[in-house]
Amino acid sequence: MNDVTQYHDDDDGFDGTITGGRLIKGVLIKWNETHRWLDRDGLRPPEILLVLALAEAFQRFKDKRVIGEIKDKPLPEVETLNATIPVSEWELGLNNQPKPPWSHQRIVYLIDPATAQFYTHLNNTVGMKIAWENLRERVITMRALRGARVLPLVKLGQRPMKTSIGVIKQRPEYEIVGWRTLGGEGSAIPGSSTPQITGPTKAEAKTDTKPQPASEAAKTIAALGEVKLPTAAEEVADEIPF
Repeated sequence: MNDVTQYHDDDDGFDGTITGGRLIKGVLIKWNETHRWLDRDGLRPPEILLVLALAEAFQRFKDKRVIGEIKDKPLPEVETLNATIPVSEWELGLNNQPKPPWSHQRIVYLIDPATAQFYTHLNNTVGMKIAWENLRERVITMRALRGARVLPLVKLGQRPMKTSIGVIKQRPEYEIVGWRTLGGEGSAIPGSSTPQITGPTKAEAKTDTKPQPASEAAKTIAALGEVKLPTAAEEVADEIPF
């Protein structure tokens, strides 16, 4: 896991830099309109995940296999890359038309708070681009308000999207359900913090109902630093200083 992420002073908000290794880390998850979210084994991923970083890359495909990758920044223009390959060598896409061999992949790296399992979601679709850019913009804004180490807790969802021909389709969406900060010197869980299980409410005490233990995900999330939402004044920054 020591090649997973490093944060640098010149990162612009949500550029968690992924160093070394393959683009896909841990379990690959995918989304489509029919099955929604599934992992590589056809199983549903956890409901709540912590987003660790975003990345971008170019991949070149041939015979449905990746034969080239470009990850180093600054990334070139994808049109420039494809222009170096004769159209006669392009493979046919689903519409039976030549498909550009290089594609722009947007990547989201996530962690299951319960098990520390790493997940990767990457795609080059318009829907993925919208979801990726929305998430990045919100994190950049929250980091400007609350600090550079803020990370979003997300629920994997979907939203409607109007296509160029006017048809409404569904696209993936990272629904932010909370904000957390990493603790310690790069540690995900503050060592001195021990999650506490609360006692029964008054109503539960009357019926002698025992409290249910917190899930592992809930314990880990509770151990992370909670981020308070900004006030309206902080968002607009229009107070008159005296």
